[in-house]
Amino acid sequence: MRYNRNGEAIYTKQEAAQIIVNGAKLFKKNLCDNDLLFIGIRNFDINCYKVGFRSWCYLHFTGVSTSLKAQKFYEKAINNTLSADEFEFVNKFTTFKKLSVLTQAMSIQYQATSIGSFTNQGIFIKADVGVGNTTYAMTMGQTKSSNYYPIGLLQGDIRKFIYGRNEIVTVLSKSYREKKFNNITYKSKSVNVEKRHFPEDIRKLVTDEALLQIKPNIDLSKKAEG
Repeated sequence: MRYNRNGEAIYTKQEAAQIIVNGAKLFKKNLCDNDLLFIGIRNFDINCYKVGFRSWCYLHFTGVSTSLKAQKFYEKAINNTLSADEFEFVNKFTTFKKLSVLTQAMSIQYQATSIGSFTNQGIFIKADVGVGNTTYAMTMGQTKSSNYYPIGLLQGDIRKFIYGRNEIVTVLSKSYREKKFNNITYKSKSVNVEKRHFPEDIRKLVTDEALLQIKPNIDLSKKAEG
C-alpha cells in the first residue's frame, strides 16, 4: 500500500481484494441477515430508524464494479476465492476512500454516533438517510414500509453528509427472523433519556427487557407515554 501527497491510501487490486475479503467476513459476523434499530434524539424528539442488512448489500460498500451477481460476489469474498481479476475500481479516488473505512464500517452497530437525512449537495448519490461517526458514513435507502436498507459507504465525518442530525442514543440488533429487538449493541454515555417521551412505534419494536435497560424509569403498564 502506498500513499498520495495528501496522505490518502492507494491500493493495488490485490490489496483491495484482501480488504474486501476481510470486510465480508466482518459483515457476515456482525450484520448479514440482521436488522439494526438506531434510536436517535434531535431537540426534544426521539426517532428510530430500522435498517435491514442482507448479503446482496455488501457489494455496494466496496466501490468496485463486477460482472458477478451481488450474491456471488459476496460468497466468493467470504470463501476467500475472490480474484483481483473479477472486479474493477469504479473510480480510484472514491473507491480507495471506501476501502480505507470498509472493515471499520462493518462494525457500525458498535460505533455509530449520528444519523439524519442525507444531503446530496455536491455528492451525486441518491440516498435518504446517512448514519455513522466522524470517520465514515453509511448511506441508506427507504423502503415502501418506511424501513431502510444500506446502499453505500463514504469516508469522512457523518456530520458533513446529513442534515436534521439525530445524536444516537442506542443501537439494537436482532436476526431478521425475530419479531422484536432485544440486543443492545451501543448505548450513549452522554445522553440521558429518562425524562424523554418514548414514542409508541419504538415500544412496539423493542422488548420490555431492552426498554428497561435503555430507560429504567419507563412505565411498561402504559401502552404509550405522555
